Amino acid sequence: MTTTTTSPSHGTASSTTTTALSTTTTVIAGPSALHIANGGAQAGRPQQGDQIIVTSSVGPVPGAFCSTGSAGSFPDIVDPNLVVNGLHGSGNDKVTLTDTVDCSGGIRFGTIDLGQTGYFSGTSTFGGAGAQCSTTVTTGCSRVHWDGHNTLTITLGKESSGQPTRRCPTSRSTPLIPPSV
Repeated sequence: MTTTTTSPSHGTASSTTTTALSTTTTVIAGPSALHIANGGAQAGRPQQGDQIIVTSSVGPVPGAFCSTGSAGSFPDIVDPNLVVNGLHGSGNDKVTLTDTVDCSGGIRFGTIDLGQTGYFSGTSTFGGAGAQCSTTVTTGCSRVHWDGHNTLTITLGKESSGQPTRRCPTSRSTPLIPPSV
């Protein structure tokens, strides 16, 4: 708070101006652990059934990942609108999520940096329409599950394009989780 006082000069009144200063602190929830669990037949090769499990030390506010979440409801996303993207390019391989239909504005999770190259040999996608994934058949669909507290689980659906390769990486995550204020 800042206070300024003006002294009176002969015959005038004094005035005081007070200005309040405000400070806003934003805490951004970040991951404290990332685990890739093999769910397919070949360990170290990204494939249908594998899970990417991200645990945050502080969970974000309800609906932070997807606009359909609320304080008491965290529906799984498992349909042809959800696509898990494996990206190989400059720098480390990465994983992102795409779904603008089930989550207005898209899934707000960010990018998982796998911490190495060579996990994917190119761009790969899992789930999505046509990969044994429809509104009535979900066996090939990718799935996103939020437990409502601090854990997000991504289960890879059937590979719909690309060619994943090689070994299981040492992973780290750099999600862009909205602040919990």
